[in-house]
Amino acid sequence: MKKLFLAALVSILAISLNAQNVNDVWLLLQNNNVAGAQKKIEECMAISTYQNDATAWLYRGNVYLRIYDRDNERVKKNPEYVTRFPEALFTAYESFYKACELNPKIETVSGLIDPKNGQVTCGSEMYTIGTGAFEKKDYPKAKKYLSAAAKALSADESMKTYTSYAYYFLYLIGNAEKDAEAQKAALDDAIAINTNYDVIYRLAYDLYNRSKDTVRCGEILKAAKKYVEKEKRGNIYALELSYL
Repeated sequence: MKKLFLAALVSILAISLNAQNVNDVWLLLQNNNVAGAQKKIEECMAISTYQNDATAWLYRGNVYLRIYDRDNERVKKNPEYVTRFPEALFTAYESFYKACELNPKIETVSGLIDPKNGQVTCGSEMYTIGTGAFEKKDYPKAKKYLSAAAKALSADESMKTYTSYAYYFLYLIGNAEKDAEAQKAALDDAIAINTNYDVIYRLAYDLYNRSKDTVRCGEILKAAKKYVEKEKRGNIYALELSYL
């Protein structure tokens, strides 16, 4: 009796997994059935087997990026349109990130954006939204999007300039809100990615110099001389003279 029960259980599980086949998501996306793809991917992700499946996360990233793009178009046509998925862009980024985390060498699936470019695509959109919010002095929104943008864009070395700018804007927000710790964190994060943006190093040096942290000042100057382009090191050398 016990053997029959186990056999029946295995059969049920097999049928369940087959019913929630993540590859169906790909077909739904190719047919531009975004709503169907969203429903199917969430059904799949509810099954523990897919939680550690990089391809499933890749599909999920593509689904939510499609949702974001679709809803953006709808808002353009009807400004009063309210999306059911306000966090679609963040869900897409997190899914692409998870896919890379589970399998850094995951291959591109035909007809879908790969996880690295997916992260950068999300990051670029987050950067645009974040800087727009900054210009309107909507600092909570700006922080949310620029913080995520910096992380997303760091997936691609060629996007380092924009990653640095994202941290610079986060520094400016900290400055506007008189939050010294937020300013330090933004500048330190930019330096940690070996930014070549000289302004970051000058601001960081000034911040740590005011608190008389000579050790950190020395580290900042050393990094600046290594990563800032030669033609832009004049101000760095001037700081070094005052440091010595």
